[in-house]
Amino acid sequence: MAEPFSIITATAGLMDVCWRFGSYLRDVQAGAAKIEDEIERLSRDIEALRVVNETIRDSYKELPSYLSSEIEGSKHVERLWQNVSSNLESCRMIVEELEVLVKGIVGKEPPKDESRIMRKLGGFKKQLRKQSREDDFNKLQTRLNTYYNTIQLMLDLIIWTHAQQSHSDTNESLKELKVDTSKSLDEIKDGVASLQSQISLSEAQSLRDSLSSAIILVSPNEHFSIPQGVEKIYTGRTALLDDVKHAFNAPSVPEEVGLQKRIVIYGLGGSGKTQFCCKYASLCRQRQAELDFIAAAYWGIFWINASSDELARQTFQDIAKIGGVADNISAAKYWLSNLKYQWLLIIDNADDPQVKLDHYIPEGERGHILLTTRIPAHRDYGTVGSQFFRFEGLEENDGKDLLLKAASKPLPPDSLTERLATSITQALGSLPLALIHAGKAIKRGLCKLDNYMHYHRIERQRVRDAQSQGFLKSDEIYINVYSSFEINFQGLMIKATAESKEGRTEARDAIQLLQMFSFFHRENIRLEFLTKAIVYPKIEHEQRLKDQEREAIISCDRKRRSWVQVFKEMAVETVVFLSKDRTPPVLPDVLRDVDGFDRDNEVRLRAALNELTQLSLITYNDHDDNYSMHPVVHGWARERPEFSTMEQAIWCQAAATTLAQCILLPPFANSEEDERFRRDILPHVDYVRERQQEIQETISRNRHKSRRPNWLFGKSMKTRTQIIQLARFSRVYAQCGRWGEAKSLQLEVKDFVAPLGPEHPSTIRIKLALSITCLQLGQGNEAAELQSQVLQAHINSFGEEHPDTLKVMDVLGESRWQQGQFTKSLEHHERAFNGMRRILGPDHENTLKAADNLGRAHATFWRMDKAREFHAMAVAGMKNSSKLGPMHLDTLVAMDHLALAYLEKNPNDYNSGEDIDRAYELLVEVLGSREKKLGKEHPYTLWAAANLARVKGAQGKLVEAESDIRAGLMIATRNLGAQHIGTLFGKLYLGDNLIKQERVPEAIELLIEVADGHRHMASANNGEHPDRVNALHHLSICYKMQGKLDEAVRACEEAIQGLAAVGGQAHPYMMQLNGVLEGLVGLRTTSRARPVSEPVPARPLENSSAG
Repeated sequence: MAEPFSIITATAGLMDVCWRFGSYLRDVQAGAAKIEDEIERLSRDIEALRVVNETIRDSYKELPSYLSSEIEGSKHVERLWQNVSSNLESCRMIVEELEVLVKGIVGKEPPKDESRIMRKLGGFKKQLRKQSREDDFNKLQTRLNTYYNTIQLMLDLIIWTHAQQSHSDTNESLKELKVDTSKSLDEIKDGVASLQSQISLSEAQSLRDSLSSAIILVSPNEHFSIPQGVEKIYTGRTALLDDVKHAFNAPSVPEEVGLQKRIVIYGLGGSGKTQFCCKYASLCRQRQAELDFIAAAYWGIFWINASSDELARQTFQDIAKIGGVADNISAAKYWLSNLKYQWLLIIDNADDPQVKLDHYIPEGERGHILLTTRIPAHRDYGTVGSQFFRFEGLEENDGKDLLLKAASKPLPPDSLTERLATSITQALGSLPLALIHAGKAIKRGLCKLDNYMHYHRIERQRVRDAQSQGFLKSDEIYINVYSSFEINFQGLMIKATAESKEGRTEARDAIQLLQMFSFFHRENIRLEFLTKAIVYPKIEHEQRLKDQEREAIISCDRKRRSWVQVFKEMAVETVVFLSKDRTPPVLPDVLRDVDGFDRDNEVRLRAALNELTQLSLITYNDHDDNYSMHPVVHGWARERPEFSTMEQAIWCQAAATTLAQCILLPPFANSEEDERFRRDILPHVDYVRERQQEIQETISRNRHKSRRPNWLFGKSMKTRTQIIQLARFSRVYAQCGRWGEAKSLQLEVKDFVAPLGPEHPSTIRIKLALSITCLQLGQGNEAAELQSQVLQAHINSFGEEHPDTLKVMDVLGESRWQQGQFTKSLEHHERAFNGMRRILGPDHENTLKAADNLGRAHATFWRMDKAREFHAMAVAGMKNSSKLGPMHLDTLVAMDHLALAYLEKNPNDYNSGEDIDRAYELLVEVLGSREKKLGKEHPYTLWAAANLARVKGAQGKLVEAESDIRAGLMIATRNLGAQHIGTLFGKLYLGDNLIKQERVPEAIELLIEVADGHRHMASANNGEHPDRVNALHHLSICYKMQGKLDEAVRACEEAIQGLAAVGGQAHPYMMQLNGVLEGLVGLRTTSRARPVSEPVPARPLENSSAG
């Protein structure tokens, strides 16, 4: 609490000067007929300040009980009163300066003669300018007003703070302060914001301290995400915390102006870099309760995992969700760079020298950044203060205290305890992680302070012996830390032995989970990985039983089979029987010894995880509800000297099995939550597959060294379980856009199931999945071939009228449409739709999807009335469907198609106002829904934006449409690549727009790029594709507009040849192109005249395969 004497002294000093100077100004006003505004305003300010000062003095004297009993325990109010006192003193000095300045112009005593006063005051402003004192006068008045407002704000905050902590009866005493006690928090926040705009970094310390106090009270932290929770036994480095606080909050020195404030923390793993950053962030968040640590008021505290590009992208996605922007690094960085609130970003684990950190740092000067790394070169990223701190071990005293805290020993210690603790701290190199593990071992009774060094030496010698054999690296960290880990592990082994006699499993389960986790990625290990691995196999087993029942029914309904068919089926059944795994899956007991997941299973899992958490072998992050392992612990658990290569192979397989069992194959798990789960599991799939490869290489080397015969230890074939794992992992890769890896795994699966025959369900499923992956890779021809094989297999097994056969037929129709084989596409869609409507009914989701596809096929042949009919049918049915609904992706696709059908009503006139308005309304709805559901940068979202831009172009808004298309192309080029089919189609739209604006040279350059890009696509037919035909047609128009008739004829002829190559001889577009060519040839023959402008053709052939 500010001492009463200091408040009274400050008010007395200010009261004296205000009274004296105020009386002087009143005498000046009384003797003058006309007073300048400057004097009158100054007089009012002094009087107002005098009144507030008197109020503070009187109230402080009259409220002794309030001061002693209610405020004495509040650090907040104490600091506010200190601010009031310092600001009162500053006001006194400013008033004295103003008094000297005014009296220097008017005179020490006010003139008695009115004429003299008028002469003096009539020239007051003139005298200020003449004496070059006008700026001084204005600055003093501004500063006085700022201090006055600051004092008023401090009083408002005192009242508001007390009101939050006191009863209503004691609040009455606060009214003695004679200020408004009814101000809301929002009004006070406005006052703080106004004061922030007035106070700069160059202002006096008292003003900045007052602003800091105000911000602390009214600006709470809205978003708080840190890499890990702060240990309650956190110890040391308080001076460095103060250094960071000062560097981030002190006024910038000249060389730092305009720079983003960044500090780098680099050093050994386990040295506490991340904990230090989290401690700083937590102190900033807790500033309301810990006013001894006054730092920046961060609206948001965020972090990113910079250990790899993939993990950085995932953690940036979390920031992007908060900002409501696209879930990629660029969008999240842009949001941070333009955020008006103060923020702190922790860039954690930037340990990979191949990762470019510039890619993770938001542009501009806003925000504060803490960066942790093991790479000394990264210290150059620091910009303020000392720019970087190097972390290794703690100070010896801090290390000793940390060890004793972890061991739950009282502080301060006695002399013997201190000596023993010092010896241990020195032996462990004061490394925080090693000290915590040592303390936990002592706490659990595995050893004592007086014999820990004995245990430590034994364990270290064993590790060093293994190291001498080349097992471990020669880095000292492995000696110091691994022995501590090993002690805890041995304690778990002892406990497991003891528990087995009692029928308990906590320690045994903990050991097995630790061994398995060492083959997961070390971060974001979620409990749901384990629970789903228990639940999902049962779900799939139940589905297999249903499939078998259905197959039996279908088999009975088939016509009599030939002996050849019977023999084939028997052969397949034999292959299936022989390929089955006879051994149980490799899993930890806690996952294998259950039939399903229930409350008891969860308790058992959490008990095992708790064992590991208490030993600090894993860390629980309660903010994100996941577990993590320190990299040193992670490596030790995986590479323990006693852990043989074969044991590594077993637990690596257990990790792979666990991950695979929590990934469901289609048709299951299609929700948004399931997609989120597969994104989370991706790093673990990557990691376990990398470790599998390493172990396989080690086994191969060992076999080579042993010179064992190849016939006995040759290349092992994958089991059925391993193949299923590959299929599951491929779904994760496919969803995350890693199509090449997905295809590689799917090809392995396809080869494995090939002996089952083309009509086996497993063969059919993997071919369908592979075909979809091929389409995403732009390999449309391969996709169509696979789907053709699947269709024939369905026809052979189920017949042409089976719902599954019709569904595959409809999917193949989409592939043919994308290839530009429109006649075949129309045939497939018509048969699929008619069959589904008859068998499944008109309201079935598959029937509605087939109706939408059929409408698109009709649109390709310019039958726009039919197209609108089928699209409208699909949209209405999907919106009313219980399985789809108005926001389902298939519904949005149908709405998109319906909008295009309105836009392109007929070949000759698609610019009718009502139809264009309807198309606009539909696409606005589609775009908004896709942005909300998929994100602003999803390809389907970009496609809707491109179609909406086409509508705007039809409305005559060419410039706006061009801007929208270019914005989408920037994103598509960045995310999909310049040669992606979707990007090329967007460029084709842009070329069409440029032609309409008569910017022909730009259009020609763009269209040539598009035509060349489509020639090299995997979906092209001998280098031809419908999109390329369209581009060549537009190109011929451009050449004609320039008067280059030879080039126009050649482009049109090439378009005709391309259309014929994709099977478009009978398409109405061929007739139009032939007419265009005839006109160009005639024009070239009769004239070489000036360029002739021609509008874009009414209805060129278009193929939206990118969408």
